[in-house]
Amino acid sequence: MKKKVLFFDIDGTLYDYGGQMPASAAKALTQARLRGHQLVICSGRAKYQVYEELLRDFDGLICDAGAYVAKGNELIYEHFMPRETIQKIEAVFTQAGGFLSALTDNRMILSASAKQNLEKKFYRQGISQKMLQQIMGNYLISEELSHFTDIKKVLYENADWSVAQVQDALRDCCDVTASSFEKAVEDSGEISVRGIDKSFGMKKYIEAQGLSREDTIAFGDGPNDVDMIAFAGTGVVMGNGRPELKAQADFVTKSVDEDGIAYALGKLGLI
Repeated sequence: MKKKVLFFDIDGTLYDYGGQMPASAAKALTQARLRGHQLVICSGRAKYQVYEELLRDFDGLICDAGAYVAKGNELIYEHFMPRETIQKIEAVFTQAGGFLSALTDNRMILSASAKQNLEKKFYRQGISQKMLQQIMGNYLISEELSHFTDIKKVLYENADWSVAQVQDALRDCCDVTASSFEKAVEDSGEISVRGIDKSFGMKKYIEAQGLSREDTIAFGDGPNDVDMIAFAGTGVVMGNGRPELKAQADFVTKSVDEDGIAYALGKLGLI
């Protein structure tokens, strides 16, 4: 079989929502890499939020839903959110309500009230302390985001507006998707610069190596995986994935906690 580039979402795909990777997935990923396939993380997470074992064992890294792209230690592409875009987001959420937090390569920036809200929300969801620490990282408390120049992505929680309303208000400058850290909700989401998404990061990655989309297989489960699954030569959706994502999949595998990654890699002849 021709060597492929395999792009993986993290939450709900490689790891369950308690922050655990099934042993079957770890074994299957090692086997795929030994067969010459490249393993690439393709996540909405910031670089600092990616587990150490993934940084060590994967060939490439796409973070912040396409705003950061690297192969090994080689930076391929990165994009920072313009100040005027951040100001527009802050202005919209004075009306939409809720709490904002921003992601950079090495930290989360958020207000004290946003931090308290995020911690309470994750504890209610049963997210492990390990995963919470991974998400929060070496955070910085600030009541204003727009004077920071290293922001790649913004998250929001507990808004009074629906995802569709936020999308409409920011449609000229941003892409907005529902939160990927939990099951379908209407009050939380992820905001990135318009046109920069996971498929954009995939294009940058394969172009740097002279490869084509036919060489790619993507694995995902959530709302910010839609463009990634659509772009890939083969799009694989987890059994626990969103129904709308399954509808466009080339292959639907088992859920993350039913050895879905190992099952898919086996069925596709990658291991």
